[in-house]
Amino acid sequence: MWQAHGFTKAAAKSEPLQRLCTASRRMLSAKTKAQIGMNTRLPGGLPDFVEKWSPAAFRKVGVGLVAGSLLGVPLAYEGLVSILMPTMAGGFTALYWKVGLSDIASDHAIRKNFPFLCRIRYLMESIRPEIQQYLIESDDVAVPFSRHMRSVIYQRAKQAPDTRALGTRMDVYKEGYEWVNHSMFPVPIEQINTR
Repeated sequence: MWQAHGFTKAAAKSEPLQRLCTASRRMLSAKTKAQIGMNTRLPGGLPDFVEKWSPAAFRKVGVGLVAGSLLGVPLAYEGLVSILMPTMAGGFTALYWKVGLSDIASDHAIRKNFPFLCRIRYLMESIRPEIQQYLIESDDVAVPFSRHMRSVIYQRAKQAPDTRALGTRMDVYKEGYEWVNHSMFPVPIEQINTR
């Protein structure tokens, strides 16, 4: 039986035990895995606090920010820290509450369920193309489309003109620039030399 699966004799002795352990780990529910301390997250997934974020968590963090901002005022009054620190902390706290409360009042599901945190998602989505474009992929990588084809797709989606004139970025008027012109009616070289 082990030969049908491509195992060697040495691996056949330990392989069934390993497969049984792997299968039993897969059959456990997520709750059971959490109870026995197994990691239920996939690598590269979201941090745990994102899944637990809610309007109630937003309010708790907001209260903590208010308390931290207010604790900075006596320190600034005594001269232990710069007055700039509690001012900036208070400004960030006010921004946090303003943006978060407007998100909770919104009809958009992501903004309502993840107040303030959704703005970080929007920020990451907005800079994702630049990170992908400048740090990860090259110009000729076509996964699923090349950069040129992607720009054509974006133009068509916006119903903007998607055609561009052919050309070059080289200086064609510079001395020493060479090129080959195409001929509408090509003839053999012998006929050209007889002219």
